[in-house]
Amino acid sequence: MQGPRGLRFPSSRRYLWDRTPAGAQVLINTQDHVPHVQVAASAFGAITRAAERQTGTVPLQLGISVTPPNQVTALVQELDPLVCKAGAYLQLSCPVLKHAQQQDAAAPNLRAALQAQLDQRSSAHVQELYALSASAVPAAAPGERVCLQLLLQMPSCSMLATPLYTKRLCHVPLAEALLKPGGMTAWQSGFLSMDQARSLLPLEATDVNVYSMPLVGVWVKGPSSPLHPLVAAACLRFAFSSLLADRAVNADTGAFLLLLCPEGDPVSKCYEAAGTYRS
Repeated sequence: MQGPRGLRFPSSRRYLWDRTPAGAQVLINTQDHVPHVQVAASAFGAITRAAERQTGTVPLQLGISVTPPNQVTALVQELDPLVCKAGAYLQLSCPVLKHAQQQDAAAPNLRAALQAQLDQRSSAHVQELYALSASAVPAAAPGERVCLQLLLQMPSCSMLATPLYTKRLCHVPLAEALLKPGGMTAWQSGFLSMDQARSLLPLEATDVNVYSMPLVGVWVKGPSSPLHPLVAAACLRFAFSSLLADRAVNADTGAFLLLLCPEGDPVSKCYEAAGTYRS
């Protein structure tokens, strides 16, 4: 298949890359990224006021932060339209339920929300690992507090990442930017294809070629370790997005390539990722 600038994918897919291990395997497990959830005082105050009126819906936003060593914190805040940009926060609504509705309220379709996040035509984000719903029930009696219920769903997935020897990259501007310290904004991801010489061809997540040509894996700019939650998000995007038409994975194991380009490091790290996926 012909790709950007006339590049062609290898005619045979049987041996697309050298699988010789270059080190010990690393286990990537999404359950290691279960977030510590916090509710901002201002958000809880807005929910309490709505619950006192026993009606209405409170617009909220979910912000995700990652601190060493890869600890994820999820902060529920009042919605701020000026800062709630696409990819930066997840928006959610918190309806106020009557006590009689609490038992009959339908469970939100969080699985569909997760899939919609994986199907975005953009760089992967850590928040795509999570789908959250919120609801509030007024105090049942004087002196009691409002009951706030948060439901969180995330994929249950484990992958083994096997270090491989360094792979060649095609001589394209994106490859140069990935390896050049400060050459591009860090903490983003994209996809990998390949030319006939089996050099890796990095593609931006917004590149239209992503959805029509064979892909062999993903690249992630920023993290130096496959244990970072952004790496898990990028791998899940590759494995589960319904928009990717052709995944050229290993025929026997379903493995794909993971290319890490640590910020400030001119040398990339290549892994073969394979595992079991349970939603």
